[in-house]
Amino acid sequence: VDTLEGSFTVSDNAHKEVISRLGTFRLKYDDKNWNRVPAGTLNAEAEMAFKHKEKEIYAIIIAEEIEVGLENIVKIAVKNMKDRTGSDIQQHKTQLKTVNNVPLINGVYGISASGLELTIDSYNYSGKAGTIQFLSWTGSSLYPKYADIIEEFHNGLVIEPKEE
Repeated sequence: VDTLEGSFTVSDNAHKEVISRLGTFRLKYDDKNWNRVPAGTLNAEAEMAFKHKEKEIYAIIIAEEIEVGLENIVKIAVKNMKDRTGSDIQQHKTQLKTVNNVPLINGVYGISASGLELTIDSYNYSGKAGTIQFLSWTGSSLYPKYADIIEEFHNGLVIEPKEE
């Protein structure tokens, strides 16, 4: 896992905010570009789901109370992707990143699902706030031009670890 220097923060364009049912994170985003959609339409386990208004980009957030450890979250996420798609997972990038003052792992993966080649970009957290997976995906051929849009959206994730 590479470590990315610097800190990433919420975009100045993020004016809409939603709060998790567990109270462990908030998502601040630009509602001029993103629509919230019923979570179950994209993934039965998702707490929240979104679709970009103009681009073919989809996103979900899965939040659980259990802490599995930052060192395990990527292994679990990759296994879950493989189990759900039946596809081999190509791990393009895995890096430790600080987002809104919280360390998390940014993973980028390639998968084949229903005959489509997709790239999944994810922010993965596990710690005092439980386990949070924020996944966005698009066509693999589209990902290079949408990567910055996805990163700006993901940087709106504000994790709020519980005090002990």
